[in-house]
Amino acid sequence: MYRKNKRLGQHFLTDQSILKSIVNFVDLKSGQIVYEIGPGAGALTHCLLGAGLIVNAIELDKRWCQWLLKKYEKKPLNVIPMDALQFNWASLTKDDVIVGNLPYNIASELMCRWAEYSICMNKAILMMQKEVADRALANSGSKDYGRLSIILQTFFGIKACLNVPPESFDPPPKVQSSIIELKPLKTPLCTQNERLYLQKITAAAFSQRRKKCKHGLSQYFSEQELRDLNINPESRPQDLLVEQYVLMAKKISKII
Repeated sequence: MYRKNKRLGQHFLTDQSILKSIVNFVDLKSGQIVYEIGPGAGALTHCLLGAGLIVNAIELDKRWCQWLLKKYEKKPLNVIPMDALQFNWASLTKDDVIVGNLPYNIASELMCRWAEYSICMNKAILMMQKEVADRALANSGSKDYGRLSIILQTFFGIKACLNVPPESFDPPPKVQSSIIELKPLKTPLCTQNERLYLQKITAAAFSQRRKKCKHGLSQYFSEQELRDLNINPESRPQDLLVEQYVLMAKKISKII
């Protein structure tokens, strides 16, 4: 057995009850395909294979790639030795499910890339640092609400599944973890072209989170233009709904 790589944020889930819960959240029939991100020593891989699933495991650490291939050489396991950020996620189908324990340093970027690609999948069951999960799930008015909340909720339905304590891992991390479900919306709230403007508008607004919208968004809208969109210029960025940011993105995309 190899040592965990701290640089890669390797904290491996060992709690059998939570591993079983994740397989239940995946909810696939025997013979279906699941993409596992960062399998490491294969605790979850073992459970997924035990459920009769075909596992495509994406693992950056080549040591664990070799370990998995040797341990499960007679199982329907395909090990892909690469960074999950570099994987061709556009190759997935609407039946595929993604599952994994996302390191803190890639969780937000990876989910935002899926939004950028309009990824085709059934759903993703993801474990990550609770702080990131809270931001993904946050509603307007919450302290956790921000760019990540808006961009993800424009393209995905997001649901909280389970909180996971540090002692469920080896070694135990210094933070709490959460499992969430991401499911592509049948009709995203904006197009990919409008998403570019959504990114610009949210970046401008939340770069001055404590300032009123009339200040943060002044490069795009006058106070009167905000009122014409039924947006109060005196409101703070965290007070606006996802739909209001999308409305602004649609407006700007027609002008620029």
